[in-house]
Amino acid sequence: MIAVKRKTRASGDARFHRIFVTSIWASLALALAIIAAGIRQIPAAPLWKGVPAFKAANAFEWTRQLARGFPNRVPWRPERQAASNYLQSQLRKLGYDVSTITFDETIGGRKVEGLEDIYAVLPGEELSEEYITVLAHYDVTDTTIEGAADDASGIGTILELARIFKAGEAPRRNIVFLFTDSEEFGAFWGARAFAAKFPHAREIIAGISLDFVAPDQQQDIMVLPDGLKSGYAPLWLRELALASIRAAPYPAADTQHLLEFVQRALLIPPADHGALLAAGIPALNFFGRSTDFVHEMGAIHHTPEDNMTHLHVESFEPYGKAVEILLHSIDRLPPMLKRPWLRSADYWKVSDRYYLTGPAATALQLLLFAPFLVYVWLLIRRLRGRRSYLYQVMRNELKLFAIAFGSMVAGYVALRALPELNIITKYEMFPATQKSLILYRPSYLALLLIMAIVAGLYTLLSRLLANAADRTSTNSVDRRIRHSVLGIVLGAIIVLAFAKNSYLASVLLVPPAYLWMFMKNNRRRKSRIINAALFFGGFVSLIAICIAMTAVFHVGVFYWYMFLAVSYGLISIYAAILAFAVFAVGIRILRNLIL
Repeated sequence: MIAVKRKTRASGDARFHRIFVTSIWASLALALAIIAAGIRQIPAAPLWKGVPAFKAANAFEWTRQLARGFPNRVPWRPERQAASNYLQSQLRKLGYDVSTITFDETIGGRKVEGLEDIYAVLPGEELSEEYITVLAHYDVTDTTIEGAADDASGIGTILELARIFKAGEAPRRNIVFLFTDSEEFGAFWGARAFAAKFPHAREIIAGISLDFVAPDQQQDIMVLPDGLKSGYAPLWLRELALASIRAAPYPAADTQHLLEFVQRALLIPPADHGALLAAGIPALNFFGRSTDFVHEMGAIHHTPEDNMTHLHVESFEPYGKAVEILLHSIDRLPPMLKRPWLRSADYWKVSDRYYLTGPAATALQLLLFAPFLVYVWLLIRRLRGRRSYLYQVMRNELKLFAIAFGSMVAGYVALRALPELNIITKYEMFPATQKSLILYRPSYLALLLIMAIVAGLYTLLSRLLANAADRTSTNSVDRRIRHSVLGIVLGAIIVLAFAKNSYLASVLLVPPAYLWMFMKNNRRRKSRIINAALFFGGFVSLIAICIAMTAVFHVGVFYWYMFLAVSYGLISIYAAILAFAVFAVGIRILRNLIL
């Protein structure tokens, strides 16, 4: 009888394995077919053919006047207001009527009032219902002084653009020249205020953010198309921007293929364009990259070294000309407001010449998970119709998962309350300022408090609701059932994550889905070592992102950055809840198959 049962089980395992392997080969074949059907060549961008009038020396001089005449332009200092007055006076000298949008913000625990976005509109003659916006921020972070590259250089470039467009032929569309406040704090609070309060925000067909001209030796100009938590630049705007840079003529760069995949997953942009995209406005960002970009980001960006001695007038020439060409090119497009599909960012750029359509990209991402979902389906079939105690084990494992998950959700509620209770410094949304001192000074009191709440509630609920049989996987069949249940739960999490952001689901959940699936359901020492390697391998993409964010973008102590991002709301509730569900699955796998 035992031999028959073993033979039946072996036969079932072989069939299970055969179906799973077949699903992998079928997914690969479908992927090739989808790529063949969904790949498209990027069309040539319709560029303006005129001669740019941009004068780099003028832009450089305006940059110098702002950087050296009005240093320390942080939102709460009087120098910021003086800089605002100066910029308004410069726009009036150029013949513009000046408007402002005021807003308040909490920065570092204090309420800062009377912050100002400054803008001037050059009226269009033919398509007066449509607007193009070019913007830069005039505030600086509290870790710098002049803020010459970031972002006095963007302001100087816009003032020169305002001069030449005012002096030239009237545009077909309205052009808005915008200087935002508090870009460095509150996740681009000035751009968010403009998108919310500008009376014609819904009629903006394109927003061009000028984040900075590169310090020292500039090697190229990069285009960034990512939104803040949502949104991405439409392909037509992105390609028109790249073509404009190359027409300057100058080297152009942007993210694509795997890097774009990760960028679409994270959606944490570095400049004002992100706030516009989140508001549904097509937008992108221009920034200059020096020949030593790592040095630029580490030693100059957001430090006192960001001063005029590192800027060179020749770097402004291609930067300003490219933006001028882009503005003229957008202005000469046919009417856009009645073509809402042109706001769509449903594509994936896989090279300089080709992109995948949105449906094809989504189908490919779904195929990444298809074998795992087949695996989950087979688990459900395998568990169905077994003896009653199997269902008891399933219910108990779901109960223990719920205890871990509920404890983390309670910690999340407490975490969101920390700024209101003044346990951590209060900011609007999140400071999001690279090299800000708060990012390098973890509050161990806050960390320990949240850990104590989660651990304490987990212990209490386990004592109240769990019994000894729940806590211990007594045999291999028991562990196999628990492992299967957790695989089913992880499959449900993947579906929910995919519905929100398929790129994020793919980047972060493919490794745990497949690595945790192959863990062994026995307690032998060798198996537990292999299980530990597979378990921690499930976090490989998260670890890689942490290293990149810390080493390249200087966001401080990464676990503290993530703690603040959750506390201030930079990471959405939906994403946070799904992350806690994954961690709860991980805790149960760790307890069942490793510890």
